[in-house]
Amino acid sequence: MSKVELSYRIAIPTYNRPNILAEKTLKFLERCNISLSLVDIFVENAEQLKLYEERLGDMNYIITNTKGICEKRNFVRYYYRYENYKRYVFSMDDDIDTVMDKYGGEATQLDYFIQRGFAECENVGASIFGISPLHNEFFLRDNISYRLNYIIGAFFGFVTKPDEEPYYTDMEHYEDFDFSLAHYCKDKKLVRFNHLGLKTKYFEDTGGITYEMGGMKARQKYMDENAQYMVDKWGEDMVRITKNKWGTGLRLNNNHRFS
Repeated sequence: MSKVELSYRIAIPTYNRPNILAEKTLKFLERCNISLSLVDIFVENAEQLKLYEERLGDMNYIITNTKGICEKRNFVRYYYRYENYKRYVFSMDDDIDTVMDKYGGEATQLDYFIQRGFAECENVGASIFGISPLHNEFFLRDNISYRLNYIIGAFFGFVTKPDEEPYYTDMEHYEDFDFSLAHYCKDKKLVRFNHLGLKTKYFEDTGGITYEMGGMKARQKYMDENAQYMVDKWGEDMVRITKNKWGTGLRLNNNHRFS
C-alpha cells in the first residue's frame, strides 16, 4: 500500500522582520526543498505588508490586524478553522537558523518530518506535535514522547478539527507552554520527537516579540508576571516556576498522570 500524503500549510507569523525572515526561515525552507506555495506569512497590518512585499516580493500574505504574540498565535488558529479551513497546520517562527538532528547535522527532510508528525497525531489521538527545545545534540534522544512535555512555539504542528473550537491563549508570554498544557489536558497526550532540536536566536531584539513588548527588560517583567499566572491557572502538579539565564522560566511535570 502506498503512503498517503497529507495536505498541510506552513504558517509563519512575523512582525517587522522581513530581512530576518528572508535570511533565516525562508532560506532554511529552501534548503529543505519546501515550496513557498505552501507558506502563509501572517503580517500585522497594511504598513507591515508593504515592508514584506518590498523585501520578499510576491508571497501569500495574510493581514491579521492583531497586536502582540498572543493575538497573532490565536489569529492563526482562528484563520485555519473559520476563514480558510485546513486540518493540518505547521507553524514556524521567522528566525529559524536550522533544525539539527542528534548527530549535530542539519535536518532537511522537513516534509517527511511534518507528514510523520501529523500521521503520529492521528494514530495516537493527539492534536499537537513538536521537537525538543534543546539546542545541544548531546541531549537529543532517538525517541518519541507522549507525556506532558513542552512543545516549543517556534516549530510545531497542530491539528484543526471542524467540530472543535480552537484553544485560544490569554498569554502574551509563555503562550507555547499554555498551548502545550491545553492540548495535553484535552487529548491526555502530546507528541514530541526528541531526536531533533531547534537552533534559533531566543530573545532577539530586532522585531518580533521582544521588540513589540518594548525591549528585554519589559519582556522579563512579562515573564515574571506570566509565570505565576501559569502556575495559578494550571496548578503546581503540572507546571512550576524555575530560574534560567534569561530570568524566570517554567518547567512542565512530564511525570504527570491523570487520575
